[in-house]
Amino acid sequence: LDETLGDKISQIQGVKEVIPGLADVVSFSDIGLYVVPVSGLMPETRVFDSMEPIEGRRLTKSDSRAVMIGVTLADSLGKKVGDTLEVVEGEPYEVVGIYESFNVIQNGSLVVPLAELQRLMGRDGEVSGFSIVATDARDEQLLDQIARQVNDLETEITVRPTKDHVESLSEIQLAIAMAWLTSTVATVI
Repeated sequence: LDETLGDKISQIQGVKEVIPGLADVVSFSDIGLYVVPVSGLMPETRVFDSMEPIEGRRLTKSDSRAVMIGVTLADSLGKKVGDTLEVVEGEPYEVVGIYESFNVIQNGSLVVPLAELQRLMGRDGEVSGFSIVATDARDEQLLDQIARQVNDLETEITVRPTKDHVESLSEIQLAIAMAWLTSTVATVI
């Protein structure tokens, strides 16, 4: 999506905040990790609320060559705060925080500032989606009105509540199934 769509969404009545994000994958083939989710997010926004730092800190607006990594990925990579991580080959970033999330996939992923991921992936001005914060998240009519107006701005997008979005992602469903399978195999062994 064109990042400027966020400006149009923010003009809709009842929209309090619009937060762009970009999703992609990277690999750490030297240790057998080939599909590691990476998110480009706007630092110091509420999208970081679900990522609780257990070591270090969250990203700040002044960060550029900084990365936060989920607790599972940090363990797999053997990384701690202050270490350097090449997000892609030849692109070193300082690990400023290790976080834990309720989301299994987030715990195995990394986060960099949005502008950095756009640069790394050659996607300047592009985003994968927007988090829209309404002035009253309990007002179903307002949420429906916002969704309709956003859909009218761009016909190729889908607007849905966070809960519905998370439940519909096949990657999350697959990760949950794999976690159960791993637990079952470990119990049998």
